[in-house]
Amino acid sequence: MIDRRLVIGVCGLALMAGGVGDTQALGMHPAAPRPQKVSVPALTSTAPRHSLDIEAASQAYRPDQPAPIRPSRLDSVAIHALADRCAPSEPASVLTAIVSVESGGHPLRIRLNGPRPQVFEPVSTEEAAILAERLIEGGASVDLGLAQINSRNLPGLSLDVRDVFDPCRNLRAAGAILSRGYGAALRRSPGRQSLLQTAYSYYNTGRPDRGVANGYAATVESSRAKSR
Repeated sequence: MIDRRLVIGVCGLALMAGGVGDTQALGMHPAAPRPQKVSVPALTSTAPRHSLDIEAASQAYRPDQPAPIRPSRLDSVAIHALADRCAPSEPASVLTAIVSVESGGHPLRIRLNGPRPQVFEPVSTEEAAILAERLIEGGASVDLGLAQINSRNLPGLSLDVRDVFDPCRNLRAAGAILSRGYGAALRRSPGRQSLLQTAYSYYNTGRPDRGVANGYAATVESSRAKSR
């Protein structure tokens, strides 16, 4: 993926960020930062752009209401069953391994890509959608939900930011991206990589070999082997 620096200030969120990697695919995220548990203010906020940081936003969101119950992390058994039901054309063990590497089973996880990446764990689908919309409107590349679907893949998958936080739709989208990668791998001349390694690489970077070189394919294969 090709790094670029983006300056993002979206409706009161002051963030410095930039797209990482091939923005048409999901990103591998080594040394991911510790997730920030944040809430964001309502979309009707009249605060000027660039005026609020994330901490201020979290304090401003619904202060008079009880905090929503955070969705539970899905374990590998639950993800495997969901993959069987929602993306039956793809191996459930492969999608389970991808989810394990990408989000650790957190259905509302958002990762802001860039030189200073950030990971967020919203407490509800509503908050996740609001934050994702603002980051995308500001030009950010973000990875969303269980299988960390990259925001720039959403139009081609006929998804919006609310759809992608539905675990079943997210896994169906992941299956579609993986299938496209496998199809692209089949059209390439055979090399030292297996077809599945090449498909992982396309999923991660949009390129046939970059996701192998950066260790993503090996990490997913290792996760899959451990779950057997």
